[in-house]
Amino acid sequence: MEEIGLLNKEYKYGALYTFLLLFIGTSIALFIDNMVFPYYDSWWYWHIADPIKMPDGSYDFFQFPSTFRGYFFPFFMFIIKNISVSLFGNEFYLYRLVISFCAPFLFVYELPIIFKKRVATGFNLIRITIAYIVFAFIFFDWIKYPLSDLFALFFFTSALYVFNLECKRIYSKILQGFFISFFFYIAYNTRVVFLVPCLIAVLVYVVYIIRIKHFDKVLILASLLGFIAVATPQSLLNAHYSGTYTPRVLTENYEKGDGSKLEWYHVYKGLKEIGIDGFVGDPKLYPTVGVFFIDQSAVEIIKREKLDLNNFDLKTYLSLWLKYPMDLTAIYFKHLIFVMTPKYSDLVYVFNLNNDKSLLILFSIAIWLIGGG
Repeated sequence: MEEIGLLNKEYKYGALYTFLLLFIGTSIALFIDNMVFPYYDSWWYWHIADPIKMPDGSYDFFQFPSTFRGYFFPFFMFIIKNISVSLFGNEFYLYRLVISFCAPFLFVYELPIIFKKRVATGFNLIRITIAYIVFAFIFFDWIKYPLSDLFALFFFTSALYVFNLECKRIYSKILQGFFISFFFYIAYNTRVVFLVPCLIAVLVYVVYIIRIKHFDKVLILASLLGFIAVATPQSLLNAHYSGTYTPRVLTENYEKGDGSKLEWYHVYKGLKEIGIDGFVGDPKLYPTVGVFFIDQSAVEIIKREKLDLNNFDLKTYLSLWLKYPMDLTAIYFKHLIFVMTPKYSDLVYVFNLNNDKSLLILFSIAIWLIGGG
C-alpha cells in the first residue's frame, strides 16, 4: 500500500541514511563555525530563563520572569544549556546536536507531509538532500543561532507528522493524541504568529475525530492530556504575574508602553517594513541595530488611513484587505521575495553592510527558476 507523506518500507532505510548524513553534516558545520555568543533576540531566548536556577543550585520555575512571550522555548533552551554544561562543559554543544537533528528531520520526514509528497524513491531522497543543502547554505544563521522561527515550524510540522501516522494499538493512539496537541500548543507558544495555522489545524483534527474516528475517546482524552501538560506551566506563570489563569501568551505585556499587543505590533511593523536585519558590526559605520527595508506603498496606505499602533487591530487589518486587496497582496509578495533573497553572507546578524551582494542574489534567482521548473 502506498503511503502519502510517509515512507514505504522499501525505502525507510534510504530515508534513515539520508537523515543521518544530513545530521552529521550539519553537526560538523556547526562545530566548525563554533558560534559562542547569540545576539539580541537569540541572546534573549538563551538567557531569559536563567533566573530559574537559584544561587544555591536549586530550581524555582516561578523565577521565570514576566514576559510577553511564551515560556516553552526559553525554558527548552535553559534545559539544553544546563544539560550541555553538565555533559560537555560547554553550553552550546548540545544545542548544536539538537538543531542538527531537528532541521534534517523537518526536511526528510515532516515537510513531505505538508506537500503531500511520497518519499518512495531514491530520486526524491536526492532532491530532499539537495534542497536541504541549499537551505542550510543560504539560511545557516537560522540554524546556528537559538531563534524561535525554525523551532516553531518544526513543532508545527511535528504535530502534522504525528497526525499522519497510522496508530492502531491503544498505547500508540494515546501517544499520538498526546503529542498532536502538545506540538500544536508549543508551536503557538514559541511563536504567537502560529496561532492561526494551529487553530485551523486543530479544527481539522476535531472534525477528523468526529467524522472519521467517531468520537474516539482514547484520542480525545490523550489530546486533552497533552494540552493540559504543556499549557499548565504558562497558565501558572500568567496566574503568578497577572492573576489570570489562562494558557494564552499574554502579548499585551509587550514592553512598548503603547497598549499594543505584540502580534499586532508585528503585523503593523510588518506591513510597512519588507524586512529587517540586525547589525552587529562597528557602530561607527552604522549607528542603529536594525537595518530596515521600507515599503513606500505600504507607508502611503498607512498615512492615507491615518493608522498607528494605537488604532491598529484585527478589524482595521481586515478592512485594509477589503479596501486594498491587490496592494496588500503585492506587499506580502515582496516579503516573500525578501526572505528568499539573502543580501548578506550573515543572514540574521550582519557584520558587514558593504559586502558584495550580487553573487547571493544571482544564486537566489537561480534557485527560484529551478524550483519553479
